[in-house]
Amino acid sequence: MEEKITLPDRLGIALLNVVVSLPTGFLLWLALNGFPWGVVGWLPAVSILWFTGTMAILGALMQEVLFMNTYTKCWHFLVRWFGGR
Repeated sequence: MEEKITLPDRLGIALLNVVVSLPTGFLLWLALNGFPWGVVGWLPAVSILWFTGTMAILGALMQEVLFMNTYTKCWHFLVRWFGGR
């Protein structure tokens, strides 16, 4: 028998998505705005919050830590970007 998913379950998964997507969004924002070379940024800082909020809402609706493949690809990009490999 399948267990019914409750509101606290949904909120917990949304919180996990916030914990993962906030630093990911911040680092993506830095990378896309030209860090560390100081190029004038084209992406507003509020896009970090939009990314975080979208991931949290979609994660609560889909009932999983959203897009683990997406997070994985983002972090691989960031490691290659900042690590030079």
